[in-house]
Amino acid sequence: MRYLKVLTSFIAAEISAIIAIEVARNSPLSLYIPYEYLYLIMLIPVVMMAVRRNPYDFTFLAVLILLMTPKTLSNSKIIYSLSNALYFFGFRRISEGIASVFSAYKGPVLGQVVDVVVLFTVAQVVWYSEDRHVIVSLSASAVIGILIAALLPAIPSIPNGTPIILGLIGLVTLVLAVYLLLS
Repeated sequence: MRYLKVLTSFIAAEISAIIAIEVARNSPLSLYIPYEYLYLIMLIPVVMMAVRRNPYDFTFLAVLILLMTPKTLSNSKIIYSLSNALYFFGFRRISEGIASVFSAYKGPVLGQVVDVVVLFTVAQVVWYSEDRHVIVSLSASAVIGILIAALLPAIPSIPNGTPIILGLIGLVTLVLAVYLLLS
């Protein structure tokens, strides 16, 4: 059963790496780092597996999230607020440069970030399950992952005046994650 744990974690790590690399490839990061070099990140799970550690640990998730951050920032108001502040304080050329770099890469990225996080959750639930419960943990985490992916399109349609619903969704997800990790 240990091989099933390692294989599940490794496959989830590699799929997540491919998703993160594709997001980084279509982000401002691609102006500074050629995307061909980003494929070296896919070696991290192989090395982790060779030293008998979890191929998809939290550090690897952090690296993947950092790869997706420039694309996420392209869609956020933070960069444009920073650009406006720089423009106001007299740094006109820097402001225009930041705005031009990030505005060219706007596009949806939330789905890819959720995919990476769901794959991380599935890998962690299976990795930390006891050997006799690996199949049950894999099945339960896969069902929860499919439910999250199926319900995700409905979440943005919730009106902004009801943050309590989003809070309850987060709370239920947290309780399910803790239950699965402890069982």
